[in-house]
Amino acid sequence: MLTSQVKRQRRIERRCIPAVAVALHAGQISPRTADAFLRLTPEEQAQELSRRLSEAHERETQHRLVAEAIRTYLDSLNGQHVDLVELSQIIKKALAA
Repeated sequence: MLTSQVKRQRRIERRCIPAVAVALHAGQISPRTADAFLRLTPEEQAQELSRRLSEAHERETQHRLVAEAIRTYLDSLNGQHVDLVELSQIIKKALAA
């Protein structure tokens, strides 16, 4: 007997464009998200996948910038207390860049 996960994966591989299956196997989208692509035309699937991957890349970039800004700020403290207002301003600058 096939599990629902296996059935879902086969359905996605059969009815979605190959890029959706690749993104699913790479962990770039969830099985549930990939399943939602089934209702779209191949053109819409390509557009939606591109949009979602672009948004994910943008979020990752922002997270890296914020993490680097925080790391740099903390490294510069030399034993001083963290100024949350200053740190907040640094984070906002990192996000605006």
